[in-house]
Amino acid sequence: MANNYCYYLAACLALYAYPVVTQNNFNDPYGQNAQQYYQQAQQRPQDLIDQQFSRPLYGFQENQRQAQQQQQQQQQQQLQQQQLQLQLQQQQQQRLQQQQQQQQRLQQQQQPLPQPRLQQPRLPQQPMRNPNFNQNPTFFQERQNYNSFASRYAPPTLRLQAGSAPYVLTEERLAEIREEFMYWYFDRGGDNDLGDYQTDIHGSMPQIHKNFNFQLPFFGFRFNYTRVSMNGYLEFSDPPKHYRYPLSFPIKEWPKKNDPSFIGIFYSKCRIGSLRTDDIDRRKPGVYFRMERDLQARTDQFGVEMRERLMWDIREGVVGADSFVPKHSAIITWKNMSFAGGIDNSLYRTNTFQMILATDEVFTYAIFNYVDMQWTSHTEAGGDTTGGEGGVPAFVGFNAGNGTRSFEYYPYSQRSTIRDLVGRGWANNFPGRHIFRIDENIMLGTCNKDIAGTNLPLVFAPESGNMLGGTVVNITGPCFEPGDKVRCKFDTEEVVGTVVNRNRAVCIQPFLMAEGYVIFDVAIGDEKYNWKGKYFVETPATATERIRFQDSAIRERKPKEIKITWEKQNLTTNFDAQIQISLYGYREVTIAPELVFIDVIATNIPNSGEYIISPATFEDRDNVQNLDLTFGFLQIQLSNPTMYSGISISP
Repeated sequence: MANNYCYYLAACLALYAYPVVTQNNFNDPYGQNAQQYYQQAQQRPQDLIDQQFSRPLYGFQENQRQAQQQQQQQQQQQLQQQQLQLQLQQQQQQRLQQQQQQQQRLQQQQQPLPQPRLQQPRLPQQPMRNPNFNQNPTFFQERQNYNSFASRYAPPTLRLQAGSAPYVLTEERLAEIREEFMYWYFDRGGDNDLGDYQTDIHGSMPQIHKNFNFQLPFFGFRFNYTRVSMNGYLEFSDPPKHYRYPLSFPIKEWPKKNDPSFIGIFYSKCRIGSLRTDDIDRRKPGVYFRMERDLQARTDQFGVEMRERLMWDIREGVVGADSFVPKHSAIITWKNMSFAGGIDNSLYRTNTFQMILATDEVFTYAIFNYVDMQWTSHTEAGGDTTGGEGGVPAFVGFNAGNGTRSFEYYPYSQRSTIRDLVGRGWANNFPGRHIFRIDENIMLGTCNKDIAGTNLPLVFAPESGNMLGGTVVNITGPCFEPGDKVRCKFDTEEVVGTVVNRNRAVCIQPFLMAEGYVIFDVAIGDEKYNWKGKYFVETPATATERIRFQDSAIRERKPKEIKITWEKQNLTTNFDAQIQISLYGYREVTIAPELVFIDVIATNIPNSGEYIISPATFEDRDNVQNLDLTFGFLQIQLSNPTMYSGISISP
């Protein structure tokens, strides 16, 4: 537009400035000049021809004509400038609109999508945070600021960027990630931009082989591999070609018929379902697998958070796991799985569940998370083709394989009560979470609400104690409620315990006049002793030595001092707590032996793990009634146990 305008203006000026020549032999001053330039003007615009070759005016008329032409030229220039300014403004507006649209698209990409665990709040006393899944792949670039629950993108394979400081996990962040019900699984990012999603698992290939590259103790065996099945289990050996329902393990026909070793969270014939329009979590339906190794040495954010979350979930969820530190882990998630044999519309009836394995290559724990359950049986097991109901529900449990032994998780497995898996368990105070120890034997970490039966299995730790008493025994079995009266009976001695949470209570072993295995019973309130186990009573000669003498001064007749040591963390993790050291004796002069309190050695001293006894301090003590005692022991206890434990226990 500007180039055309310049060309037009130059042509006008050139033609206007050309002199008009008049000769005497021409009566018309226009005359020959018009003929001379007629050919040149023939290609110009008609308005130029009219202006340049019209009859010239003289005098004031000529001046008036020139003024008009200049005015027209100025108007044209102004018009062209206005048009240019208008074009620039339009281009500027277009650029602004494009920037606004780009910002809107980025905001839409960063719009969180909450996870579908809203219908069941985990902790009524503390509102749950809804996990969000961000679609921005750059969120994981800054490792210290990466929020694993706010991103759908898997963290990078590079654990810690060069020059990055080790990640420090705060108590607030640990509490935040432990409020989440489901463990991590991602559908984007990673090496193939699919996150943890297993594209190789589908209807024509229902399982995939995975190498652990570490040892996983399971039910008395050790495995360094597994097969992830679409049908709700991890497999370690070949299954039989055909099944009879209800399922029964171990398979009696072994070795003629395969007896598979497996961990079954929902052992049933499944197929990948479809998302419903009201599903909040829009991640792709299917099977997800994530493995995290070498957790004990990890210093990156995801590794540290995975280790600490697993460690505390297991320590607080299973009795006897107080010293467990996970070394390797695997997270397997079955999302929106439907049942095999259903009609097309049945693809929208789906179950979602998750298995987490954690091991230090000595102990192994399994966490089962049940998010949603809308069907129970596939069609071959008698389920209907529309809703997957009726027939024989899925098997939930463990099988060691090779015709050895199995564990079926009652009262849920292959029963209509399997739907209660979503609302029961209460591991870590979550309905729908169930924890097991699975390395040598299968030990429950969650309570059983069905207490109508007798001789129900009881899980407790430790499983042995000194006959002199004082061992704190943690119990899991019945579901406890605040205020319940828990009664524990060791052989013939009954004590009252204290409820810690829904899955755990504690009882203190009393002094027992027995050795070896005795019956250990637990009851709630005034009910019968329905929960039973075997507790091993150790004699003082065989029991583990808890208080140690540092030298041979204890054997001298009149030692100057006697130095004793003990493991201070066995009493409390609060090392500023005050303790008391007492001396007891043992007398057996009648048919009933007795323990006799002699004296207090020290009181209200720090729990430092060591103390020096000065025998000269006790020379003036008068304990004539105890001169016949030849055997005794030292007792170290907290001066005020309830101050540091927060619970009241007996005896």
